[in-house]
Amino acid sequence: MRKAILKILPIICFMVVLQLQVQANYIPVSANTISIGDNKLDDKISTYPNPVSKNLYITHTLEKFKSIDVKIFDALGNIVLKKKWDDTAPSKLMLDLSELDNGVYMMRITVDEEILSKRVVVNHG
Repeated sequence: MRKAILKILPIICFMVVLQLQVQANYIPVSANTISIGDNKLDDKISTYPNPVSKNLYITHTLEKFKSIDVKIFDALGNIVLKKKWDDTAPSKLMLDLSELDNGVYMMRITVDEEILSKRVVVNHG
């Protein structure tokens, strides 16, 4: 049991540091930021597959919105991919992640004033 905990502890620490770096450096925290548990977007947006090797799909059931902005951050908090769609976007969006290195990334989906953060694992096999 102790060996298993020691194996996953660095991964957990990395994810905590990654989340803090992304929030501190690139994600402005404001009154409009909602926790994942209470986030209205969490029920309306889904992403798959995860882990991903090439294309990541984002599906939504949003009725009215002005824009959907997606940014993907690496472990250092740098933006490695960004894409924006306007209100004519289809309900299924695609991001090509084939150029990203294997690893764990944070994805920030912004719909108008609401923000949803998700972890994305890229694994090309």
